[in-house]
Amino acid sequence: MNPRTLESRTKKVKILIVDDEPNICRSCIKILSKKSKYQVHYSLNGYDALKMMETEIFDVVVTDLKMSALGGMEVLRRIKEDYPDTRVIVITGYATVSSSVEVMKLGAFDYLPKPFTPHELRAVVEQALLEKSVHLTARYMVLLLFTVLSVSNQEAETSYQFVWEQPATSGGVNV
Repeated sequence: MNPRTLESRTKKVKILIVDDEPNICRSCIKILSKKSKYQVHYSLNGYDALKMMETEIFDVVVTDLKMSALGGMEVLRRIKEDYPDTRVIVITGYATVSSSVEVMKLGAFDYLPKPFTPHELRAVVEQALLEKSVHLTARYMVLLLFTVLSVSNQEAETSYQFVWEQPATSGGVNV
């Protein structure tokens, strides 16, 4: 087993909450901390959130859309530019169709209008983590495939002949 795979299975998922309302941050932390595998941090503005991301890797960022210092739209844009594997969920008390379309075009994983239930927040975070896991697994499989395909033609021919020349058994092909 790959040591990095083992490490990723044992490490806690890091989530960053970004909202200029301390009560929202505390509520999100309380909701998400019920899962012991989550390590939840918060920031009260976009500038501090981006500074935190320079020193720590976050799996998911939950950011408010409208904040007094560096809004969620800009936070989303910068995260997608600099940390494309981080999933961003945008929350807002001012939900409109145009803002939801805009954040989704910028690469947000999802858009969650306030007020939301604890179940809704946990569910969208779980979905984001699942999608990230599938995406990273697919990337790993593509790299593995290219590695396998990069053997020389002669080695590939020899491998092909070896498999083809094996006696057929009722149990399938012997490799």
